[in-house]
Amino acid sequence: MRESARQRAARWSATGGRAQWANLARARRMAAAGEAGHGAARRPGAARTAMRPGRRDGWLDRRQCGRRPTSSPRPLPRRRDPVAACASPADAETASTSRSCDALEAERAVAELLREHGASPADAASIAARAPGYAAMLADGVRELDELGLWESWSSGVGAGREVEMAGLGFGRKVYYMGKAKSRHGRGVVPLLESVGVRLSSAKLIEPYVSAAGLPVLIDRVRSTTSF
Repeated sequence: MRESARQRAARWSATGGRAQWANLARARRMAAAGEAGHGAARRPGAARTAMRPGRRDGWLDRRQCGRRPTSSPRPLPRRRDPVAACASPADAETASTSRSCDALEAERAVAELLREHGASPADAASIAARAPGYAAMLADGVRELDELGLWESWSSGVGAGREVEMAGLGFGRKVYYMGKAKSRHGRGVVPLLESVGVRLSSAKLIEPYVSAAGLPVLIDRVRSTTSF
């Protein structure tokens, strides 16, 4: 006798067909999920996209990663450099007065050197007053040796150490010995040339060619040709 469809269904249900059907459906769902995951892994960037948390987890999505924050962070405090103390008007006036005194002492030292080379006191004072560049050159040399503390080596080089201790002298005497060492062969010609309008650098170049005549002779020649 042929079994009807209703009878087969009843028999399949009685033998546990429902459980088999559920297992079969579960296997199909797992297979479908595996194929979907395998295809997503082959797409570039899919794993990174899947691993990146979304907005629900409190993270920014891809569109928000490139945006700048709406509120700028507080800048770090800068370290302030020490403020240099400004010179008071009294200090500036004292420095200016000291410079003026140094220039006057240097001029007197140049006049003394010119007298030693044969110039009259009046001519020596006039030449020294008209040769500020030469006096300033000597004064700058003295200040440099004072700052570096090299008077001992300088005096030993020019032979002045045997006669006097240079470091213990005043500014004017230091300028005098500095000029004496420089004009040993020039005989005071450089300040004379500067006093008649020759630049200091040019006077140094001319001095070897005219110093043999002597300072008094050169002063007379200058006086005869100019209103010296």
